[in-house]
Amino acid sequence: MLSTEPESNEISHTWERKSFRDYVWMEIAIDDVIIGRITAELFTELVPKTAKNFKLLTTGEMGSNFSYSNSKCHRILKGFIVQCGDFTEGNGYGGRSIYGSKFDDEPNGLRLKHSKRYVLQMANSGANTNGSQFCIMLGPAPHLNGKHVVFGEIIDGFEVVDKMEAAGVDYDGDPTSHTVKILRGGQVEI
Repeated sequence: MLSTEPESNEISHTWERKSFRDYVWMEIAIDDVIIGRITAELFTELVPKTAKNFKLLTTGEMGSNFSYSNSKCHRILKGFIVQCGDFTEGNGYGGRSIYGSKFDDEPNGLRLKHSKRYVLQMANSGANTNGSQFCIMLGPAPHLNGKHVVFGEIIDGFEVVDKMEAAGVDYDGDPTSHTVKILRGGQVEI
């Protein structure tokens, strides 16, 4: 689990690897300036199909044109979500899964709760419409429980997510003045 230990004047986050889960990282930039990496723990044993989709799109194993690399986080609402993963259109109307256009919700993921900051969930346009778009939650969102598949959580790079949020807007539909991008990603090796 997560723990925090003071290290000089900074807080350092540490985590323990679980053998039954996958771990991926993403390098993030704001306005073409690298701000750091985030690391995600994927709930592979609970939502294997969703975790595999996210992992392969993060690592780029399906090809450079079929990955999150160099894709925008097109919707950032302070206190709510950082939404990314539309690597085909870049505006929230595109993206696709490794299984084709869309894939079904996994029941275990619908039972998991949007209970805290840094939870990862699939963005969708209704039941069973998962593609490649995902959200990093910026706080609890119980109204999304049972409607969006929860598939993991950010376990390192919290300060990077905080900077992503700061580059966002207060109201949905407001234009962003910053470009937040996933530059590249990979799997965390043992």
